[in-house]
Amino acid sequence: MAAAVPAGHSSDAPIALESVYGDYQQDQGDEIRFSVELTRIDRLDDTYSLDIRRLKGNLRSYKFVYDTLRQRADLQRAG
Repeated sequence: MAAAVPAGHSSDAPIALESVYGDYQQDQGDEIRFSVELTRIDRLDDTYSLDIRRLKGNLRSYKFVYDTLRQRADLQRAG
């Protein structure tokens, strides 16, 4: 979670971001591997599926990353 690419830009120029860590009770700072897939659902306007999966690593650290990604992904449509 240390780099991101803004929409519409080439992946050749990532934007550096601060690493995110939770308190020790939630996130022990262990390395984890995970995948994120965002899929647009056909024939349903502005409907997406967000799939976040842990591949390897500490479950508590993964849960912190999972909760953080869900919180930061703007899943609610304004309006």
